[in-house]
Amino acid sequence: MPAPTALGPGDVAEAGTSPESGQDRRRPWRFRMSDDISGTPVVAGNLLYVTSFEVHALDVVTGRRQFKTRDVA
Repeated sequence: MPAPTALGPGDVAEAGTSPESGQDRRRPWRFRMSDDISGTPVVAGNLLYVTSFEVHALDVVTGRRQFKTRDVA
């Protein structure tokens, strides 16, 4: 499995792009949280992990939450 990649300020995951075909198939999505993000969002595989008082794992293509937990290490 590849190492997780940290996103910097202003970075946006560009899921669904196809450089081979020359077409940009991005489908922007939003995820609303009740608290501010703490820490740096990380992409591992097809999931984006963000933390606040909970840890959220979001699908990078659809933005749908795959799971969340209140256990923050």
